[in-house]
Amino acid sequence: MTGSHNSVTLVGRLGANPEIRQVGDPDADGNRKLVANMSIATNYRFKDKTGARVEKTDWHRIVIWNSGLIRVLQGGLLCKGKQVLVQGEIRTRQYEQDGITKYSTEIVLSGPHSVLTVLEPRGATEPPFAMPEEGSVVTAEDVALAKTNATVTATTGSSEDIPF
Repeated sequence: MTGSHNSVTLVGRLGANPEIRQVGDPDADGNRKLVANMSIATNYRFKDKTGARVEKTDWHRIVIWNSGLIRVLQGGLLCKGKQVLVQGEIRTRQYEQDGITKYSTEIVLSGPHSVLTVLEPRGATEPPFAMPEEGSVVTAEDVALAKTNATVTATTGSSEDIPF
């Protein structure tokens, strides 16, 4: 289908530290592919039919396949409770568990247009960092730079306006 576009942007808080693991068979050098998984919570408010304010939380599974970004994550950039912005593709996969077909909807960060940004308190004005090219080498200096620069523009308004 031409003219279609699959993109999603979420802002939420990490429910736990990212989980990084190796998958698949080793390559010629004995290395296995890395994948990072994490969940972020997004909140929304509404009034129910009685007029009472209700706040609900949705949990979103985030899957990161870019090995360069995963190496940055291994440097401790993200931890439980951090507010993040993710931009990737929404995908639904099907799998079997105990003979039952199940489905999982995930936000996948794998391509060059995927973004992962740590949102810091008011006063931070650095731009988000983009995902490194697949196969690129990330040095300790890159990790240190990402830790100091991984912020986005400060929020405006009071902290009461933030739904998290």
